[in-house]
Amino acid sequence: MSRPTSRSRRPLTWLRRPSLRRRLALLSALAVVVAIAAASGLAYLTMSEALRNQVDRALLTNPLTVANGSGTSPLGSPAEGRAGRVDPESLCSGTTDVATRFQMVIGTVQLVRADGTTCTRDPAGEVTPTAADVAVANGGTATSPRDDVTHGGTHVRVRTTPLGSGYALLVARDLTDVDATLRQLALVLVLATGAGALLVLVAQAMLRLASADAGPPLPDIALPTLDGAPLRLRTLRGEPLVVNLWATWCPPCRRELPMLVDAGRRAQGLRIVLVDQREAPATVRAYLHEAALQPRWLALDEAGALASRYQTPGFPTTLFFDADGRLRRMYVGELSAATLQQGIEQLRDAAAGGAERR
Repeated sequence: MSRPTSRSRRPLTWLRRPSLRRRLALLSALAVVVAIAAASGLAYLTMSEALRNQVDRALLTNPLTVANGSGTSPLGSPAEGRAGRVDPESLCSGTTDVATRFQMVIGTVQLVRADGTTCTRDPAGEVTPTAADVAVANGGTATSPRDDVTHGGTHVRVRTTPLGSGYALLVARDLTDVDATLRQLALVLVLATGAGALLVLVAQAMLRLASADAGPPLPDIALPTLDGAPLRLRTLRGEPLVVNLWATWCPPCRRELPMLVDAGRRAQGLRIVLVDQREAPATVRAYLHEAALQPRWLALDEAGALASRYQTPGFPTTLFFDADGRLRRMYVGELSAATLQQGIEQLRDAAAGGAERR
């Protein structure tokens, strides 16, 4: 039987190589770790956004009730979450300019005039503005639905809502507790990501170990050859081993036997042993003479010990053992040259992987 060289079969053989599967498994594990990290980051952003939205809703739905009319109402300290209605024209004494925006820093309301100049008033009478306060205020204006200002170690959110001509509602809230919650959330997500990554890597390592130890070892039995000398299978360890269980009465066995004999004679660093099942030496010898076949390695299993040990459902059955004598694969049915080559490549990849680990 000729060895197929069709390019259409090559990708399938290439994709089944253990070395490639190990690389794909590693890439899959890394992809899972990246996915866990991305999910944790998304969870952090989503939860932090939800917390800040909750703060905004609380500020807008629970402001301090103030009377209508001109004048100012105390805003108090932002840490208390107070709000007030502000008349920009009476915010600073003698000011008649129309305000372009309001700013707030730790209880201090600042009016920014159209020409960019500012005047500052402390509605609650609790804070005396300084140059530092004004500088921070200029960097934290309340000109959008949500503005954050940090001052003196306190993180404050300012909410500005127009209430009509010349009026605005200023609301402030201390976000220090929210920041602490977010830091705790970030720590939890980092630990969860690390734990998930560790579990994935440990699981992959366990699968690799399980794969490395897959299958029972070569049995310590001696099988006679055609000349009567015993062949002890355990002594064949040290190189990859292919054991083919066959019989002369089995048509698919007869069809694949020439290919196996040829592969066994040409193989380098590999042994292919043909083990006849439950037949007399004379029967096997006569068939090989008739078929003009001269196997390099042949043994007789008149008791069917190997078939019983590996519970083969029929013949032919081909067993692929690595150099340590561990069963890596069992193929039931007629072998093609491509399937045989695939099994041999898997054994050689396993041998290369074992050498790397050592």
